[in-house]
Amino acid sequence: VLEELSRAYPATIELACASMIFASFFGILFGIVSATRRNSFIDQSLRAVSVTGVSIPSFWFAIIMLFIFYSALGLAPGSGRLNIRVPTPDDITGLYVIDALLTGNYSALKDALAHLILPSIVLGAFTMGLITRTTRSSLLETLSTDYIRTAKAKGLGKTRIMVVHAFGNAAIPVLT
Repeated sequence: VLEELSRAYPATIELACASMIFASFFGILFGIVSATRRNSFIDQSLRAVSVTGVSIPSFWFAIIMLFIFYSALGLAPGSGRLNIRVPTPDDITGLYVIDALLTGNYSALKDALAHLILPSIVLGAFTMGLITRTTRSSLLETLSTDYIRTAKAKGLGKTRIMVVHAFGNAAIPVLT
């Protein structure tokens, strides 16, 4: 059993890391955009995306994504970690993306990343929705504080206020 687990565990770690990167990046990005464009069409759309990500069951979302992007459009690869025609990179860490980078096997790297995209989106959708909602609400709360109002009164630009003053304080609940 330990041999089978050691063979499958790197794939699990690779997929978990890829889905967390996806969820964190897009969750924070969507939360910031949603908070800065409050009550606009973009805000409503991003809130709908985040609620859908939290609400839709992962197995159903996976079937929909496979049907659309693999079966109907042919844009994404099917199951597995690599295409059968692509040589497996030398086993250093067991993580195909890292192993392909370390050995310079760029065809395997490209194929491994292509095989990670759909599963990462499916697994990261739930977490992305939570991060989006948390980022938006925390940022809206921070933007209504006195020190942000003072920074606006001093004439600081919106970008500087957002980056220097607001996002650092709003990120605390997101990171927690």
